[in-house]
Amino acid sequence: MQAIPQTLNHLTRPGIAAIYKKRDFTAKDNSRHILVIETNFSGLGDDAKKFESYMTDLLLELPEIKKEVENYAGNIDRIDIRSY
Repeated sequence: MQAIPQTLNHLTRPGIAAIYKKRDFTAKDNSRHILVIETNFSGLGDDAKKFESYMTDLLLELPEIKKEVENYAGNIDRIDIRSY
């Protein structure tokens, strides 16, 4: 049972501060594999257009990112994006 998140340092993208895979054990019948992407858009301040542009790029890249992670670290059931 893997309770410690698996950091994925080999995946780098503009605007991503950290990316890791963790398991969620709250499901009644089994655990879920979650890809967590933490963004670092804090330097944009209140520039909504730049933020929207970065998030759009990230969302468009999600299928490719998911595929890379699954090839490296196994199945992904859900993706969480955390923006700070």
